[in-house]
Amino acid sequence: MRALLLDLAVLPSLVGAPTAVPWPHFAFEAAFNTAERADNGAAAVRPGDTRCNLQGNWTNRPGQHPSKGSDVVHIEIWQPAGSDNFTIRATPWGTTLSQGHMTSDRSGELFMVGGGWKQFTLNQACNRFDSLEWCKFPDCQFPEPAWPPWSPPAPPMPPAPPAHKSCARKGRSGACPLPPWPAAYAMNESTVVQPCNASGYWSYPGVQFGLLSFDWSNAKEVWSQNPDDKTNCSEMLVEQARRIKQSSQNRTRVFVYRNFELALEWIRGQRSAMLDQSKQDFFLRYQTGPKAGEVYDESQFNGLKQFFWNFTNPEAVEFFISEATGPDAIGNVWVDGIFTDDVDGTFQEHGAAARAMGLTAAEQLAIVNANNAAYDKIIEALVAAGGYDWQAFGSEDGTSGLLPSSASNCAATMRKLCAPGNPDRAAARLVSSDGGTDEAVAGFLIARGTHWWLGSGWAGCSDEPKGAHPRSDLDPGTPTTDCAEVTPGVFSRTYANGKATLDCVSYKATLDF
Repeated sequence: MRALLLDLAVLPSLVGAPTAVPWPHFAFEAAFNTAERADNGAAAVRPGDTRCNLQGNWTNRPGQHPSKGSDVVHIEIWQPAGSDNFTIRATPWGTTLSQGHMTSDRSGELFMVGGGWKQFTLNQACNRFDSLEWCKFPDCQFPEPAWPPWSPPAPPMPPAPPAHKSCARKGRSGACPLPPWPAAYAMNESTVVQPCNASGYWSYPGVQFGLLSFDWSNAKEVWSQNPDDKTNCSEMLVEQARRIKQSSQNRTRVFVYRNFELALEWIRGQRSAMLDQSKQDFFLRYQTGPKAGEVYDESQFNGLKQFFWNFTNPEAVEFFISEATGPDAIGNVWVDGIFTDDVDGTFQEHGAAARAMGLTAAEQLAIVNANNAAYDKIIEALVAAGGYDWQAFGSEDGTSGLLPSSASNCAATMRKLCAPGNPDRAAARLVSSDGGTDEAVAGFLIARGTHWWLGSGWAGCSDEPKGAHPRSDLDPGTPTTDCAEVTPGVFSRTYANGKATLDCVSYKATLDF
């Protein structure tokens, strides 16, 4: 059945000599020192301890009606009394444990297998993750479902490191091409945010933003009510882009969601291939067991299908490109680019999938290498079509922490950024705004390259923008000098309409425009 999965003609160049890949310890083990994680937290109870204990069942669907049980994610947390540390299981990744710990009374960090480190804060009652939109039963506005029992935990079977990394991956083999747009320096054309409104269209005016990217969850409560074969997420994303473009007099760049790992039934163009029996080789299949030869599916809410792209098949790559450059994406006049979630490709957030499909280590390596080669080709095709890809900015699914965040790292950071030949300044970058302070704005204006945007990435669904800053009306004009350290620890850059200065000694900014 192997021929059902891989394009055998490309295997020799992708795989090379197969090597044994041992199953590793859990990825989070290295993140916790022995004293903290022993016995999952034998920490003594502190006198008057007020830290949250998270023990119990949670979901990331507060207010979800129980009749849509398939859309309710089960999250179970184990945290011994008196311990800062906890472990987590969550659907659909319940076969693999994740782990975290409290860092203060109402905040902490957790490592979600496949999703990396996440910071969180909790409300006063310790039953809501403010930053992750999780709620703890019985405080979720609907009765707790009868959860099916967990299957025995098992480590994932990850692929070997790829021989080639696409330009969009960390540790990449080369910089991605620049966007095909002219440089823009006005701050309302140089800000970035990734908003979302689950209940409908995001109605906040786009005029103060230079780049907006909308998640698949945008308007989800509307488009998900349609029958599975008529879900119109992609069409509503295009309509969302139109509304933003018109509200900003066409100044804002708008990106729409796609997934590099998964084909999604609620994306119209992808659904057409998923339901087409002649295109089943576009997707990964079971290799062993009673389902051998069937397309592997990890269905999402309401049973909507999620297939795994098989980019060892060149036709699948061409199809992805045609859909991404088609009328529901950058082929539409209202859309400038796509956000290709899961930049690391197959198995990034679905480590158990390789084991479930019965893939060998050599087959996994072939798939991962093919994915990285495909990503470079996809990005080149997007640029050739006049569009771009969020992950091509070099910070994967988020924004880059390139700018200084305090006086302690200000001078060293700015010297590095302003050094001749710094590759970040020559590349396209999305830069974290650190709350939109004047110091962040000044550092951005002093160090920025031609295609830089300042702001934030994904911050959950909200009717209000997250990542806006108070200088969206600032128009510095074009730069007339490069960044320079004018006196020890003081950096500045002159523009046509004024000058930005960042004093790293006092950590104070001057925006003289």
